[in-house]
Amino acid sequence: MTKDIMKIFAKYPNGEMFVVEWEDGFKFEGKIDTLHETDNGLDEDEPGYKEYHAAIFKIKKIIAHSQESRKWNIEEQQLYEVSMEEPPLSLYHVATREIVWKY
Repeated sequence: MTKDIMKIFAKYPNGEMFVVEWEDGFKFEGKIDTLHETDNGLDEDEPGYKEYHAAIFKIKKIIAHSQESRKWNIEEQQLYEVSMEEPPLSLYHVATREIVWKY
């Protein structure tokens, strides 16, 4: 399995449903809203500036939170960025019932 999550997202159209799970226990079902290029919020001339690609998901259902999760304030219907900057543990493609990516 490829380690580049964006290559996986690029295979699917917007609207495709996935279950996305993180090591800290946070897990949601959502659909791809868009793929885009973004950055880490620093100015371009600041040390540590980085650009990267991300997928934006519309969360349809929160399956699990955990005591360890920093994502406790995320709610259904919100948009959420998924990228290699904070990679999920796994991606499960709802339609095919397959795990299509694991970190």
